[in-house]
Amino acid sequence: YALRRFPVKLSEILNRTFTVSEGDLPEWYARVFSMPWQKVYTLNIDDLEQVVLRLFSLTRTLQSSSFTKSESANENPANVLDVIHLNGVLEDAPDGVTFSPIQYAQRLASPDPAFRRLAAELVSSPFVFIGSAIEEPTLWQSIEARRRKGGRDQREFRPRSYLITPSLSAAKRALLGEYNVVWLPMKAEELIL
Repeated sequence: YALRRFPVKLSEILNRTFTVSEGDLPEWYARVFSMPWQKVYTLNIDDLEQVVLRLFSLTRTLQSSSFTKSESANENPANVLDVIHLNGVLEDAPDGVTFSPIQYAQRLASPDPAFRRLAAELVSSPFVFIGSAIEEPTLWQSIEARRRKGGRDQREFRPRSYLITPSLSAAKRALLGEYNVVWLPMKAEELIL
């Protein structure tokens, strides 16, 4: 409702809520973004990587891109780490971010290129999921579409991936195990320390 009736006020609220405060950012974020990732996918719309880039000296530049600009997620030079915001970037709020049930439904109504690319990469590359419960319906839609291509009984031999989060239900652990995702019960800062 706010998106339709009060887009300017909604944009102001989203910017106030999701702009990362430079004074509160722990140093371990610099270590996270300094790791040799091929690329970073995030569900967040915040400006975390821009703040990390301003505050810390990194060996690579961080390049933000949004699901709305899927062509920007191509391979980058070695000194650039692409940070792909699967639900949009704050500067594109309110229309260019996904946060409401109607927006999620619109994205689920047809194949989503950003999530399809992510699902394809999950088959061939190891992933480290940090802090996510991997609940994103658009991701599961894309994973299921890939699974159906190979037939229901055919098992994919994905590289081992890891989920770092303090808690996870037994049912979710079992499901993710089928996709070769191993749960590491810890906080993100514990991995980096």
